[in-house]
Amino acid sequence: MLPLNLYENIGGRPTIEKLVRTFYQNLNQIPEMKRVFDQVVETPAEQWWERHIQKLTDFWTGVLGGPKNFRGSPPVAHLGLGLNTDHFNKWLSVWEHTCEQELPEEAAVFLMQAAGRMRLGLQNHLGLS
Repeated sequence: MLPLNLYENIGGRPTIEKLVRTFYQNLNQIPEMKRVFDQVVETPAEQWWERHIQKLTDFWTGVLGGPKNFRGSPPVAHLGLGLNTDHFNKWLSVWEHTCEQELPEEAAVFLMQAAGRMRLGLQNHLGLS
């Protein structure tokens, strides 16, 4: 069971922001994944990425039990990108690796399980199940 203070125990938002930044750095090393982002990144790219990092930090902060500041619809955000099951496999693999490297075990396992459930939901929404 998730302790009420797991968000604080791992260092709060700064830790989650570092996790998210590291994840996207890792993900963008995979050419197939970088091509997906190349479709949506607006110029100036640095500003787009900063907004994206902050938005996803809000998302994962809420998942981990911190403030619920995320606004948006993950299923809608992923429509029209030409995603397939292989993209989701890579995404989850990189997320799991990043969580294992950046977080204490309890938080890593919790976020890996949450991401696995989200993956299934997104794939189902996109008709990839």
